[in-house]
Order: sequence, then structure tokens, then C-alpha cells
Amino acid sequence: MHDDYPNYRSKLFIDANVILEGRPIRSLPWSEIDSEGPILVVVTPRVQSEVDSKKNDKRLGLRAREFNRLVAPLVSCDTPITIGDSSLQVDIVFAKCNQIDWASHDDLDRTESDDRIVAEILATQGISLEQKIVVSQDINPLIKAQRHGLRVRRVDTGWLPAPLPTPEATEIAQLRERLNLYSKSEPEFDADLSTDSANVTLFRVRELEQAESDSLKVKILARNPKPSQNRNGVVSSFYDDTLDGRYRHYLSETVPKFCAEFPNLLEIQFGQIPFKIRLQNTGQVRADHLSVTVRIVGGFFNSRPIALLAKGPPAPRVKNRLDSLNDAFNFPNAIKAMAMRVGRHQVDVAINDRVEAFTAECEDFQSGQTWRLDGVVFLDPHFGRRRTLLLEATAANFHGKFTKAVGLDVAVDDCNAFDLVSETSGDYLQEPVVRPLIFRALEEERYSDVEWIPPIPK
Repeated sequence: MHDDYPNYRSKLFIDANVILEGRPIRSLPWSEIDSEGPILVVVTPRVQSEVDSKKNDKRLGLRAREFNRLVAPLVSCDTPITIGDSSLQVDIVFAKCNQIDWASHDDLDRTESDDRIVAEILATQGISLEQKIVVSQDINPLIKAQRHGLRVRRVDTGWLPAPLPTPEATEIAQLRERLNLYSKSEPEFDADLSTDSANVTLFRVRELEQAESDSLKVKILARNPKPSQNRNGVVSSFYDDTLDGRYRHYLSETVPKFCAEFPNLLEIQFGQIPFKIRLQNTGQVRADHLSVTVRIVGGFFNSRPIALLAKGPPAPRVKNRLDSLNDAFNFPNAIKAMAMRVGRHQVDVAINDRVEAFTAECEDFQSGQTWRLDGVVFLDPHFGRRRTLLLEATAANFHGKFTKAVGLDVAVDDCNAFDLVSETSGDYLQEPVVRPLIFRALEEERYSDVEWIPPIPK
């Protein structure tokens, strides 16, 4: 057979899937087949027909149209055109096919696309059988080509484009893009919740037996006799006519109630732990009308640390004229009423006593602004599940809700009241975690920053 292309070392007949499913034909790794070249790529009529049929396909249409633009000059001439780079000459041409003698190929079905491509390769003139190399991704046409004496080359994944992302990966990418858009138009938050719970032991204190309660009452009364006063004196002296009635109430109500509640009060004293909150606006825009809710699952918050006077409630004291004036005018409440309004950039915290949640609000929480809070939380030793501290933040210009949670793992021991407090003196035998906060308040004369149990009598 006359060789129409004597200057080419390799003559490759490519399947349609190489054109439609592989990388762009100009960037295919032709050197894997022949590193020296030049290489001639031959396209049979059936392959070109399959490419044409995909011009309007949603997935393959772009690739089909690009290939047709590449080979369009071949329509007006039969001279190969170059498609490779300068380092390796790769040219392409349409096959010149003789009429197919189907009778001599009775194992090929003219209605099957793969069979027809193999038949057209066999019928191509100007290239001898031993020079023809069939290139495809599919096994079926290569097997049929081998049966008819053709050389074959199955391309590997290096000939394929990068895999398309899965639907899940596409959805994740879209969500990330939306998140990036939100980050430019709304605040972002970061928060830390921390406690010293890892070093805390809670105590479940059993109820006092009657004899223990009576003994405790006797010891408290022995430490707190009724204050003495007399009616004789100068005009400036003041006799407290209310003392007798208040001391009778102390004997009949205050001390018995304290003894009954003593185990529970000890659980509260030893169950308090300090906590810290840090919330920061890490976004590029301010948070309008920031609202924060902090919750405890398995306990309660208090506006200030609770200090249990384990020696028992002090006896009522003798009132003087100044005490009466304070009661009449209620000076503390008058001072509270004079509190100044919180500024628009300040965080207003509202914590009541014995609550499972409290709130904080800020009208204008600036980008980069940080809110910090140190407080005290009580962890219930009788709570049967994991105790959890939870922060939720939202704003008028923030989609959804920002949440941060921390689990509090603590040890719990069962004990008697007098394992914690001396039955004789009323002194603590163990140090509650919250005691340093109480002592610091006393040293700084911030007496109102501590809740006293029982309250200091007037």
C-alpha cells in the first residue's frame, strides 16, 4: 500500500471519547505514545459524526464545538494541520476511507458505532495496517481492533480532565461563597466560656437528724445571746423598743429555719464556682442591637457570690437613731434609682438572683469590640446529667444565632454537714472555691458585692 504520510513516525486513530471526554485535544499528553514524533492524528467519518451529534449537548456541547472549530480548515483541503506545540509536532487529518466490504468483516455490526469505527480504520487508504494505532478510553473498540490485527493504545487517567465536583462538594462551595458574602455584610462572633470546674468537688449533704439540728441550735444561741440595753441614760440615748420582739422571732423562726436549711446552704456554698465569658465581634461590621443570653443547665446564676455564715445567723442588734432614719428613707434604693443610663457601645448585663439564664444587650457592638464578664455560677450536686454552660448571641443584622457551649465535669461526694464545718466552732473545715472572691470584697470594703446567708440583721 502506498504511504500517503511518510514523514510521520506514529499514525493514531482516535475514538470519539478521546475528543469529547478527554482533556482539550491540544493539551493531551501525546508524548506518552511517541516522545519524538511527528505524530499524525486521524479522524474517521464515524468519529466526526459522533462529535457533530453532541454540538447541542449540555455537558459535551462546548467540547464538540471547540473540536469542530479546530478541524474546520480540513474541510477545504486534505493537508494535515498542526495541533501540537513546537516541542512535539502533532498534526490532524480526516481519514480517506474506501467503501467498507462488510462481507469480509462478518464479525462487525454496521449498526454498532464501535464496530463501524473499526471497519472505517481498516478501510482507510494511504496508511498500512501495521502503522495504524487505535487510541481509546473504552475497552470494547480496542478488543475489536486487536482481533483485526490493529495495534491499540488505551489511554489512562492522565488523558482525562480533573473530575467534576460531587453535588455535595458543589453545595459546600456554594455555602462557603454565601458565607463569605455574609461576612462582608454582617458581624461575626467568637466566644470563650471558661470555669475552674475541673478542680471542683460538689457535695451532696444529707439532712440533719433531729438531735443534730437541736445541738446546732443550742450552739448558735450560745454564741448569740440577746444584746443588753437599759432605759436609764442621758437624753441623747435611745432605747430600742423593737429588740425584744425581734429577738423572739430570732429564737422561734430565724435559727430553726437556718438549722433546717443548713445542709442545702452548705451545698450552695461549696457548689459555687467562678466563670469567665469573652465575646468578640470579629467581623467587619458592627452588630446592631446585640442580644446575648447565657444559660446554665444544672444550676443557677447569682448576681454576686453567696457567703454562708456557718456559725449561724447573728442575733439582732440594738438599733440607734441613724438606723431608723435609714429605714424610713430607704437610702440604698434611692441611690440605685440614680444610676446612669448605659452608653450605646456599652454592654448592659441583667443578672437576677437564683436564675438559670441572664441577658446582656448592646445597642452598637463595634467591629473588634470585646465584652468580658466574670461571674459566679452554682452547680447543683443533685443534677443527674452533664452540667452545661451555654451562650447564644444574635443581632438585628445577623442571620441565625451564634452559639457556644462548654460542658462542666465535676466530682460529686456524699457527706455530712459536719464533714465540712466544725460542729463545735462553726469554722469551715474545707475551703469553698468561692471564698477568695468573698475575702477580696471584704478587703476592698465592697460589702454589698456579696450576698450574705443569713442576711446581716438590722
